[in-house]
Amino acid sequence: MFGLLPVITTGYALCPTIAYAQLEPGDRGIPPVETTENLLVTGIRVDVSASSGENARLIGWRLAERKAWQLLWDKRNDFDRDDNLKDPTTPFSDKKLDSIVSSVVVEKEEIGPNRYIATLGVEFDRARGGSLLGLRKNYRHSPPMLLVPLTWTAGAPVSFEWRNAWQKAWAEFKTSHSHIAYVRPTGDNLDPVLLNATQLGSQNQIQWQNILEQYGASGLLTPEIRIHYSWPGGPVSVSFLAKYGIDQKILGHFTLKAASIDNLPVLLKQGVEHIDAIYMMALFGGNLGNDRTFIAIEAPASEVATFTQRSVPAPAYPRDENMALKNNNSGGLSSPEKRKEAPLAPTP
Repeated sequence: MFGLLPVITTGYALCPTIAYAQLEPGDRGIPPVETTENLLVTGIRVDVSASSGENARLIGWRLAERKAWQLLWDKRNDFDRDDNLKDPTTPFSDKKLDSIVSSVVVEKEEIGPNRYIATLGVEFDRARGGSLLGLRKNYRHSPPMLLVPLTWTAGAPVSFEWRNAWQKAWAEFKTSHSHIAYVRPTGDNLDPVLLNATQLGSQNQIQWQNILEQYGASGLLTPEIRIHYSWPGGPVSVSFLAKYGIDQKILGHFTLKAASIDNLPVLLKQGVEHIDAIYMMALFGGNLGNDRTFIAIEAPASEVATFTQRSVPAPAYPRDENMALKNNNSGGLSSPEKRKEAPLAPTP
């Protein structure tokens, strides 16, 4: 049976009730990695055989340093390299490379009796390696850009509502070698409320202006992925889109595929690097900067003052009070008499 719930009221008026929005409990927030000035190259695969597993490991690390240096040279050549450098294929000795390598990051490795298979990352010291790379002294950066990764899977979009692999890939991305000044939210506190998938579809300029000011950013970047599974645990295909601005302008897109779901983290890491390259090309092409959506176009003060202080000549003949005002195509009123009737206003 259902009983009646008593309603207790006090006083003669109903007091207004304040409602507080609450987020459902969940595992949120991925702090971005600390950004250093060092230059990091990741995803270097090595497969070495030697007399022992330990020797194969040392040889693999040496080989990874050479591959990483060549990749770093190729990656930075298009953006901030001096034109008067020597041939990029000029080899460096292992001793020279050792002097500029800060660390070797082991992402994945397998050591056998006489074989070493691994995926490594190599971090180079920027102060010592920068001169060898020929980095320009004037290191150009973009304005602060708010980064909101968006994932489409099973027909539903997700940004910071809960932890996801795409958010993690951007949080682990080291931005020291990028020219984009990313503002990366952690995904906790109010981030899921302000930067959710619904907000990304909004065209409200005032609302976005307030959000960008809160995060200290000048523009919005929305790297988007769409994940397609062939079958559970099987091949996976990911479509990447590099979007910019509240109007979600597409700067570039591409597709990467992996043989199994286990390779998805590596696939997303590669996608982050490709999208970062797209954003850098857009920056140097003049297509990425302060979002002009939020820049108010105002008439110069000198023009406004000249207009408002304009002298109006006296009418040459009596004015008809019932005469209708007519606009011509020159952007003003058709006669001095009609200009006197119209109120002064700023120039459009």
